[in-house]
Amino acid sequence: MDFMTTRNKFLGFIIGVLIISNIALFAIGFLNGPRNNGSQGPKKEIIKKLNFDDRQKSEFKKLIDLHREKLGEKHKKLQALKIDLFRMLKSDQSEEQTLEIQRQLAQVHLELEMVHYNHTKDIRKLCNEEQLKNFDAMIEEEMSSKNFKRPPKREK
Repeated sequence: MDFMTTRNKFLGFIIGVLIISNIALFAIGFLNGPRNNGSQGPKKEIIKKLNFDDRQKSEFKKLIDLHREKLGEKHKKLQALKIDLFRMLKSDQSEEQTLEIQRQLAQVHLELEMVHYNHTKDIRKLCNEEQLKNFDAMIEEEMSSKNFKRPPKREK
């Protein structure tokens, strides 16, 4: 019984962290507003920074369309699972059933991260040798941005 209680607390903690990180990312995006760096969003910014030719632009557009489709599927799964989870508040579902939905939510969050990672990897594959240097620099710049940094630790 102690194992299940510890496991339940751990899974609850993981789900809580995932939900809080989602809310924080949405809030950051909303508060910062759209990027206004002289371009019309990341698509045009990437094309400009990497100096894509017409073939690369066409392939890039296909990648974006596929990426959006995959994101839509994952977000639909997340939404359905969240609805299922919160509907359980009104019923007498077992903790095991609740934990199963929480596990599924965590799995979809992991899959969502992999969709983003694989999309970035696919964009990199479009680049020639010269563009790869710019692409890698762009990724380093993004990783050092405030979106990738951890929040400051609370003082006790």
